[in-house]
Amino acid sequence: TWVELGLDAAPGDSSERRKLRGVLIKLAADTLWDDAELLALARAKFHAAVAEGDLNALGADVRGSVFRIVVHADGAQPWEQLLALHDRTADSPLKLDIYEGLGGG
Repeated sequence: TWVELGLDAAPGDSSERRKLRGVLIKLAADTLWDDAELLALARAKFHAAVAEGDLNALGADVRGSVFRIVVHADGAQPWEQLLALHDRTADSPLKLDIYEGLGGG
């Protein structure tokens, strides 16, 4: 389950485990975005990354899903934060993940 894998990669994770984490979190974002544990963890990760100004601190395998969960649950404020961060980055993979988050609101 997503709970067993968490949102953070662990040292020594295989590529298969990273892919599985991404798939499970994406499915959870689609179906469990209102799960209290998932939402609390996604919010904490999102707000820490925004505060640090480093959205790449979130693993690329879960970043878009984290954005989508938080935007879906919290609406305008994270949507506006992602839009502003989008305008300040030239990182194409990050922009794609931001688009995923923006589309989830």
